[in-house]
Amino acid sequence: MENFLMNTNIHKIALFTIAVGKDRHYFDSVRKFLPYNKEYFGQDYPVDFILFTDRDEMIDGFRHIPCETTAWPYTALLKNNIITDYLNQMNKWEEYSHIFYIDADFAIGDKYDFFSHQFLCLEMYWGKGGYLGGFYGGMTEYFKKLALSFYDEIEFIYNNKLQVPRGMDEFYLNLFCNQYKDDIHAIKLIKEANVLFFFDNENLEDIIRQKGKYNFLFPLKSDGRANSVELTNYNNQKMECTINLSENYIFNNYTFDFGRLLKIDDSYYRILWSKYPETREVLNIKTHKIRKQPAGKETLQMSPVFSIVMPIYNVPPEFLKESIESILNQTFGDFELLIIDDGSTETEGIDLIRTYQDSRIHLITNSHNFIDSLNRGIARSKGKYIARMDADDIMLSSRLQTQYDFMENHPEIDICGSWMETFGNRTDIVRGPADHEEIVSSLLLYNTLSHPTVILRKSSVCKCGTNLYKENYACAEDYKLWTDLALKGLKFATVTEILLKYRSSEKQVSNTRQEEMFQSTVRIQMEYAEQVMERILVESPQYEILFNDLIALFNDGKMDYALLLKTVHGFYNESFS
Repeated sequence: MENFLMNTNIHKIALFTIAVGKDRHYFDSVRKFLPYNKEYFGQDYPVDFILFTDRDEMIDGFRHIPCETTAWPYTALLKNNIITDYLNQMNKWEEYSHIFYIDADFAIGDKYDFFSHQFLCLEMYWGKGGYLGGFYGGMTEYFKKLALSFYDEIEFIYNNKLQVPRGMDEFYLNLFCNQYKDDIHAIKLIKEANVLFFFDNENLEDIIRQKGKYNFLFPLKSDGRANSVELTNYNNQKMECTINLSENYIFNNYTFDFGRLLKIDDSYYRILWSKYPETREVLNIKTHKIRKQPAGKETLQMSPVFSIVMPIYNVPPEFLKESIESILNQTFGDFELLIIDDGSTETEGIDLIRTYQDSRIHLITNSHNFIDSLNRGIARSKGKYIARMDADDIMLSSRLQTQYDFMENHPEIDICGSWMETFGNRTDIVRGPADHEEIVSSLLLYNTLSHPTVILRKSSVCKCGTNLYKENYACAEDYKLWTDLALKGLKFATVTEILLKYRSSEKQVSNTRQEEMFQSTVRIQMEYAEQVMERILVESPQYEILFNDLIALFNDGKMDYALLLKTVHGFYNESFS
């Protein structure tokens, strides 16, 4: 085992803490406990009190460092990595002789010789013992060894949203302390001797006046916030969990499984466990019972919420990998990914798909017929919403969550697109019209929705069947679908945010089959214009002679199709605005 030389030269000390997330209790605790920590921790030494936070508020006496919002337990797991990143980026390792970490809701309550040891930590007397992650630190070379020893492993767990180890950060702290046990100064916590337990909604000053000083102040969570709750699962088994509705997470205190809570209504939340997101479990927050899809709840019956339909044909595997990874990295995890092999003759992409061990991915084989592959994906979909995706594009991580929120808040909308950013051989931002009337009227002039950004409300879009896409509209099948759905009276909208990165390349259909696309586009627009004119005449029959004259001019070659479409577009806006 590597040994460090003893160095008791104290020139500057850093005390780090972290307060992030919607639950402001932790931020307020930092402010509450600062006077205690300043008086009893720093003593006569120069100390930098450094706070990592995602809030704009300031606490006098702290150096504030902006920090990304993360949900517990990942915040606890990442704390040494966050400190390491800061010290590396600011080149500050050598600035401090000693580095300590303290939880936002933990405090020093009396003086102690903290700085004459290589490394100091607190030993728990409860449970199975071990070292507590609420306060630890020592000489910089020891803290650096602790942080760097597990940095890559912790980063990997967080980036892939894997199940956290039992004990989270304390798991790694205990590994380190056991490895360097000869150099560790452990303070054994003894109830009513050197540690004062109190509820975080109690008046600490009153308690200290009654009981006297203690080295360490340990607040217990009071009712009403991020509290441990005993739940009953569908097997009638008891399980203790931490539930935080403000940040929408659940944590099993026994198995250390972490899950996101997706609100369905005031009583029910869908649980999306990171370990097995396909599990269909629903929490009744009022009865504290977990069940399998309670009857009578339409949203709960949908399994899963999203079906992502993605046909592939000889797509380069490196592009396909980027696309799949962007889907798996969505913040909204309740989906199935239906990949339809459209008769690929190259096997690299198919081989790549089969390497994924995610039960949400389903590979469907088909002969080479793009329209049929699209419709097969629609037919196989189980979700409340159908999301389109192309095999070489990239979803932004918030795409599904953003469009889900929009559709749930706008139940009248059936088709929802978004803005997108192109990359590759062309860079641009594609912004479409946002409101229904402009979308459907402008379909006379151009395709107003970007196909791979669209999600469909299945219950309304598939009311008459799942063969949505039509043959004989080569390279413009989506444009035809939008006009068909508009004529059926379905409602459109566009989220005015960039939610997708669209890959532009010379091999795209829009570049290699331009003439076919143009012919299909003209045909779709003329068919749509004919239907629109019939609808206008229902409202305004006085236009019949005028429309007949327009059609005659077009048929005689005296008016081009673009002018005809613009004219009909003007009448549409006048009639239905």
